[in-house]
Amino acid sequence: MIKALLLVPVLAFLASQELYASVSAFAGDSVATTVATEDTAKYKPDTSKVAQQVLPFEEAAEVFPIETDELIMDRMSCLQGTIPLTFNPYVRQFVDYFTIKNRKYTRRMLERENVYFPLFEKYLAKYNMPQELKYLAVVESGLNPKAVSRTKAMGLWQFMAPTGRDFKLTQNQYIDERLDPEKSTDAACRYLKMLHNMFGDWQVALAAYNCGQGNVKKAIKKAGGVTDFWAIFPHLPLETRGYVPSFIAVNYAMNHATDHNLFADTLLYAHDTDTLHINDYLDLERFSEHICVSTSQLMDLNPALKVKYVPEHFRNFPLKVPAHCSEFIAHNRGWLLDSCRRGSGTPEPMIALLPDNLKPEASAKNTRKFENKKSLYVVRRGDVLGKIADDNGVSLSNLKKWNKLKSNKIMPGQKLVVMKTVPVSPKKQAVATQPTQLAKAPAAKDKPAATIAASPEKTVAQTSATTPAT
Repeated sequence: MIKALLLVPVLAFLASQELYASVSAFAGDSVATTVATEDTAKYKPDTSKVAQQVLPFEEAAEVFPIETDELIMDRMSCLQGTIPLTFNPYVRQFVDYFTIKNRKYTRRMLERENVYFPLFEKYLAKYNMPQELKYLAVVESGLNPKAVSRTKAMGLWQFMAPTGRDFKLTQNQYIDERLDPEKSTDAACRYLKMLHNMFGDWQVALAAYNCGQGNVKKAIKKAGGVTDFWAIFPHLPLETRGYVPSFIAVNYAMNHATDHNLFADTLLYAHDTDTLHINDYLDLERFSEHICVSTSQLMDLNPALKVKYVPEHFRNFPLKVPAHCSEFIAHNRGWLLDSCRRGSGTPEPMIALLPDNLKPEASAKNTRKFENKKSLYVVRRGDVLGKIADDNGVSLSNLKKWNKLKSNKIMPGQKLVVMKTVPVSPKKQAVATQPTQLAKAPAAKDKPAATIAASPEKTVAQTSATTPAT
């Protein structure tokens, strides 16, 4: 009875309001990718005129039902869980938005739900929280882990930088854990639990998640101390007034999509991954070459990384890799990590291993010389191009260049050209540095013959391995 009385002035207030102009303003995915471009500010949902709405051509060609308030209310009553799914004209407006006006957005969420909902459900169960909170990420980010809002909130749960730091999400020049699905979900659960403990009402907690505890406390004070979302509704920021109704509408739309003829165009699922713990510098571009996946795919599996390497000071960094690479990585972990450290795979690795007195940059007294030597390697079953390059002390890019390879694919029996930097043999070097006698001048000129020592032959070894000998 009390809530019914409270709703009277609220609904009167709603009657004079337009639907919050930008559902996409709190759906970070739409903001980040500018998918939602329609002018929702002009969309004033009136349930009696929904069928007359002018829809985009793509949507107008679809057949979908216009459900009555009574039917939607009945369906919502069957979905009721811990968080009240209040139905009123304002919520109905958002139901229409997700089931009629922006069906494309809802279909996209249906495509992605299998990727992220299992993760959300795991953490919600861990903290003993209502499972329906998983739909909040649909409102926040459109289930896009890389979503960035116009206010620089980031990730699936749209953490602002200060709030992220409050909940131990690391943010620096190398990494932003607001973009990490696991860690940001854990932080979001802790934050929402804290807000619920603070206000004792889930709808009010959701409002605080959107606009902050301070704004909610002010709204409660203006409403006479009543801790009820619909009572404080007129005193909340405009965006927050649409936030909770949108959460309720998304909950309904995702559960009753088929009743509105809404189906995913495709179904996405999370990649099967394994975790490799890294304790030293790792060049991800080189590492991805070795395990035959694209660098972009590896970065997608690790969205928190802002750079294409794991810094040397990171300890026990959990690098996610495709599960199908696990066996190869397990059998080749040593050389894989070694070859991807800072400074590895340099053009002249063989020279670096030589004693100082044999290096071409040694003092003038050093008479040893070097040259590039061409050799052939016959591919054996089980060989990997990256390992062949490392075993021969050359870079993968050079090996591919020397053999005109466009990919890392090789076949048993295939012959590969390998250019190695080796010292010139003492005998060959002695011949090269031996003085040369010049011929006598013509007798007619009557000048004595001159003997001039030839300058030492230029070394070939100082040519980088990145420049094969021709």
